[in-house]
Amino acid sequence: MLVTMLHFYQVSILTLQGIEAESAARVFPLSALTRVLTMPLVGRMFDRFHTRFVFVAGLLVVAGAVG
Repeated sequence: MLVTMLHFYQVSILTLQGIEAESAARVFPLSALTRVLTMPLVGRMFDRFHTRFVFVAGLLVVAGAVG
């Protein structure tokens, strides 16, 4: 839900940080490509590790990226 919310509001969030709206809109394809490339890795992690550890790792990545 957090990632979806960030995609919906990314332009307004980034413009508040001083980035032009056009540049902020260009971030979406990059984040979508990153997500497509990392989904197979995340799927393998769910196969190998306990679900809660994968979620904790994902939340730590998101917290690091947002913070």
